[in-house]
Amino acid sequence: MLEQELEQIKSSPSSKLIKPVITKQDLVTRTEFLVKNDSLSYVEAIIHICNDLDIDPEDIAKIIPPPLKEKLLVEAQRNHNVPVSSNTGSLFDDCIG
Repeated sequence: MLEQELEQIKSSPSSKLIKPVITKQDLVTRTEFLVKNDSLSYVEAIIHICNDLDIDPEDIAKIIPPPLKEKLLVEAQRNHNVPVSSNTGSLFDDCIG
């Protein structure tokens, strides 16, 4: 009886895995491509990707890997969007996880 129920759950349409819209690696690859080939800033590139995929920027911030976060921070500091400080981790503390 339990095995039958498990088989029904596994075969039901609602139990299928949902593919992610974008992976971390794909995000990095697409961002770097836009920065190099379209002369966009890192922030502009990520917003462009969000618009293309209809993703809220707050949602995509959760999957930005640390190396890309560092590039965003350097860019923001260079543009005077955030203060230059020795404690650079505080900007993305809530996104790391």
